[in-house]
Amino acid sequence: GSEMCIRDSVKLPGVGRKTANIVLNVGFGIVEGIAVDTHVNRIAHRLMLSPKTHAKEPLKTEQDLLKILPHEYWGSVNHQWITFGREICDARKPKCDECPLADLCPSVRVRGWGPAAFCRHPRTATNVAQHMWVARAQYDGDRCRLL
Repeated sequence: GSEMCIRDSVKLPGVGRKTANIVLNVGFGIVEGIAVDTHVNRIAHRLMLSPKTHAKEPLKTEQDLLKILPHEYWGSVNHQWITFGREICDARKPKCDECPLADLCPSVRVRGWGPAAFCRHPRTATNVAQHMWVARAQYDGDRCRLL
């Protein structure tokens, strides 16, 4: 039950922080962190919510996200960003022209967008995080539809 936590979970053989976060969240409704997989990591770094120096360190990326995302969003980040990463922000061919975050993304690859357009927005990590949730991926069966 509620006595279980990340600290206890990662002591189990083969269980790391990502797995522990997902099991506690999905299995027990306990949200102590954000499961940072390849999709969450890629999106966090494309949006520059975590510094490039943390790109190969999921724990540091998670800590960066925990500082800027409100706690009530932590539980849904992994599933939503996985869908977003598969449907829109693909590793090899991101669909920036379809992305609801194109106006805030420093990594955007769309004509007319880019560093100059990006700089027109008052950008803080909190603004980006809030915008991400306004435009977040919502499940519509197996597909992702963006608001």
